[in-house]
Amino acid sequence: MQPVRTVVLLPVLLLPLFLLSACASLSKDECLNADWRNIGYGDASEGYARTRINDHRQACAQYRVSPNLDAYSQGYEEGLRVYCTAARGYQQGVNGYTYRGICPANLEGPFLEAYSFGKDIYALRTGIKKRRHQRSQAVEQLRAIEDEIAHTEAALIQGHMPPSKRALLLDDLKRLSEDRQATERLIYDLDNAIRDLRHQLADMMANNPFER
Repeated sequence: MQPVRTVVLLPVLLLPLFLLSACASLSKDECLNADWRNIGYGDASEGYARTRINDHRQACAQYRVSPNLDAYSQGYEEGLRVYCTAARGYQQGVNGYTYRGICPANLEGPFLEAYSFGKDIYALRTGIKKRRHQRSQAVEQLRAIEDEIAHTEAALIQGHMPPSKRALLLDDLKRLSEDRQATERLIYDLDNAIRDLRHQLADMMANNPFER
């Protein structure tokens, strides 16, 4: 029994090491050949907070490599000037990315204005997608209800049956009819919601100063 236990436990023991390696911010090669100025530039230009350096420190510690904080900071400041623009703010917002509050005060105003506009567009597109999915589900549900109604109606017109069974079928038919009405009403409401969101999106895109 002991060999079997060893085979079962070995992957579990190795799992934390695997996860640590898979989640590391930098690979061994990147740590050993690190250009910390370039790494800082890349982190800032991709919207990471300065605390990203702590992830790199942890990733490289096992290779006995420590970040060059001065070079990283210099690159990070350069990357901020690339990231903290209205154009990048809009792209971050319209793609639904999170802003980590990294822009300095003198650059944050235009960035946030564009980011907010992009986020509003993202919210509208997400809302449309969500309601389209809900509508598809409702249509499938309506088809299933209509099939069940047809099956129940067919059962009712068959030959003689006990009054109790007929009563049950009639109750089922009433319930199904109510479900059909509720589902049809849901589809109607979703169609209206989708149309309204599309109009809002069209208005925003027609007055979009960031895609011209």
